[in-house]
Amino acid sequence: SPMASTVGGAVRMNAGGAFGDIGSTVKKVHVMAENGQVYCRDRDDLVFGYMIKDRLGRVMFGTNTHHLKIPITHCRLGQLARLGFTFPLRLGPGEYSVSTSLHVGDTHHAANYEWKDVALLFQVVNPRHEHFVGVCWMPPEAKLDWD
Repeated sequence: SPMASTVGGAVRMNAGGAFGDIGSTVKKVHVMAENGQVYCRDRDDLVFGYMIKDRLGRVMFGTNTHHLKIPITHCRLGQLARLGFTFPLRLGPGEYSVSTSLHVGDTHHAANYEWKDVALLFQVVNPRHEHFVGVCWMPPEAKLDWD
């Protein structure tokens, strides 16, 4: 396993040894963003986010637990949690990927603990829909009136 060379690196990767790991003792973390702004985060201030991208890397949709107002609090070492999302998948035929992030705040830009750019690949086929072009299935209601 990799060896941390700084305290910040040890905290970020949750370094551990014979006497446990850093994550079980850290109560607060101070993080400096690239713009120099310092953030103080409680260990309980975690956010999970995801993005669905098309084969060209364009974001089709993304959200996270911060925006959905689902706090992830009171995390304990070794504790497992399941977080599920349901939504109508109205994408056009094609290849897509899902990216995931575990971070703090409203975006993954300030303090990103884990990022998976291609956590999942999937393909969409729509044999039950009428033919359409584009990346989003938006079933229209059409009406023709004659005078």
